[in-house]
Amino acid sequence: MNCDRNRSRLGRLASLLSPRRWPLAWRTWRDLLEARRRIARLPLERLCEGWDQPEGGQGSHAARPDELATLALVRRWTNIFLAVLLGNRRRCLPRSLVLFRWARRMGLVASVHLAISRADFAGDGHAWVELEGRPLFEAADPDGRFAELHRYP
Repeated sequence: MNCDRNRSRLGRLASLLSPRRWPLAWRTWRDLLEARRRIARLPLERLCEGWDQPEGGQGSHAARPDELATLALVRRWTNIFLAVLLGNRRRCLPRSLVLFRWARRMGLVASVHLAISRADFAGDGHAWVELEGRPLFEAADPDGRFAELHRYP
């Protein structure tokens, strides 16, 4: 049983590291570095400015399965880069900004939500992306613990 689980993990890792996925990984890395720069320098209201335009002027449309698969890979790469290379423990804000940028780049209807803990309003926060009004890959507000501060757009 352990052998099957390890084989499955190795298969997923090999798929992720496939040379055909390198351009996606590189672009994700570049977007992640820009997201971190924006977080450090810009106020909340301006974090997504300029990142909400689809490539090639394409209009908004519903997400196709191949686009959702690409977004899932972007999320995985972002988590890997944040955990392994950048050592971030709090990943939701930079990950949300990167996912938002990719979704909008594809012409999808996406929004970023930023919230702070209802309990202390001082420290704990959460960020997530909604695609077509539904949270993308995670719970929007786990256990109703957060008060939304900002939504873009």
